[in-house]
Amino acid sequence: MGNTTKRIRLRTQGQITLPADFRKQLDLDADTILNATVVGDSIILTPQNLLGPEVARRFSRRRQERGLTLEDLLEGLETQRERYNRERAGCSD
Repeated sequence: MGNTTKRIRLRTQGQITLPADFRKQLDLDADTILNATVVGDSIILTPQNLLGPEVARRFSRRRQERGLTLEDLLEGLETQRERYNRERAGCSD
């Protein structure tokens, strides 16, 4: 990936448009969130990789691989909640 410099105009409300070839090269779309960092007299824009959607995909895939249903998960949640409440109250089995 080579370094390329392009001139970009800052619009009245601080908006910029990233050139299409930059967006394509970095696989950016309209929903991409960018982090802006000031380093000296430069601004560095980097894509923020949100973990939530990826974690949800992995969880869903593993749930399906194991054949678990939503009901299975909720049943397990209730069991864990009961155990947590017993431990918190200082009760032992």
